[in-house]
Amino acid sequence: MIDVIFDESWSVRGGNDVVGLRHELVLIALEHLSGNFQRRGKWFVRISTFDISSVFELPTTSLTRRGLKVAEGVLLRGSPGGCSVLGPSLRGAEEAATRFTSHDRLLVVISDFELIDQPSPQSSLQRMIDSSATQVLAISLNNEPPDVLVDSRVQTARVVAGDSPSDLANHVIDAAHVCAEQVS
Repeated sequence: MIDVIFDESWSVRGGNDVVGLRHELVLIALEHLSGNFQRRGKWFVRISTFDISSVFELPTTSLTRRGLKVAEGVLLRGSPGGCSVLGPSLRGAEEAATRFTSHDRLLVVISDFELIDQPSPQSSLQRMIDSSATQVLAISLNNEPPDVLVDSRVQTARVVAGDSPSDLANHVIDAAHVCAEQVS
């Protein structure tokens, strides 16, 4: 199971998404995992944003040929914009995971981490660290990953101007491989 949470806030869309193709690159990673991964037929995806009930919401979907087409339709929609509050989407991912416990789970958060969560962004970052996911990946767009994540169980990656667009997809694919190996 792969839970992908996108930050669609203005700070991401307005400059911190230096690669500019985060949705397309996640789609490439999902295509790779659905067709080329040795656990074919075992991967599911759930897509959400910091904004609950956005156009990017995709309930848990099997990465079959049909499911991949549905994920593509969600990922290639235009972004209406969004907020910088991570907490509700993390809670939603954890709630969905309680109904889907028989699989490994990779949680991927793609953000610039310019968070405005209340009472503090630290509480949401701690929730990310404490996630029930088998593996957690934080991809920081342009900015350094938050310090609290760097020396935790969360795998961090930074995508900056000049990085190859495939770097973002490879981070997701590599984390999926690590996730699968942890339970093998």
